[in-house]
Amino acid sequence: MEGLKFHVEPNFIYVDSTEEVTNIHEVKVTHPSDFRVNPTSGIVGARQTLMLKIRRLATAPRSDRFDLEALPYIEELLQTDKRAARVPLQYRIQWFFSFGYLPIVFSIRYKQVEPWDVIFPALDDPNNLKISSRLSQICKESGITTEEKEHLTLNEFIILDAATTRNEADSIDLNQLHIKT
Repeated sequence: MEGLKFHVEPNFIYVDSTEEVTNIHEVKVTHPSDFRVNPTSGIVGARQTLMLKIRRLATAPRSDRFDLEALPYIEELLQTDKRAARVPLQYRIQWFFSFGYLPIVFSIRYKQVEPWDVIFPALDDPNNLKISSRLSQICKESGITTEEKEHLTLNEFIILDAATTRNEADSIDLNQLHIKT
């Protein structure tokens, strides 16, 4: 559907219908316990704008994804019950998405980044860089450390990472890998 445009802001999603076509939408969230999106389904009229409000609940920070699915709204495809004066909107939307048509999907990702004031103290804590006695022995034999110890410093850990991820043809000069702090 070329007639839909999406504009994302931190707390709102704007869905603009730019053509003379009425569209329906449904919002799917990977972690419904973390966010509230309102409205989760509805109709976007021709040449109208729908504003979806997003509210993060008080939970631990993590990444999330919203999928906004949209289909054209064609009234003639709806099953009409002669006994019912009007079919509720929620049922009309469910019918359209159950027809088997592939909706247009617009994905919105929220990437939660750990605060720096949590990351750096964690790197200074030697318990987070603990190693086994076997790895300690290997580090001493390879010259990464001068003695066997229970944990590595951040610089030693970087050297160990470089040594284990190199190609077989690469050579490592340990004197060049020491990082000055």
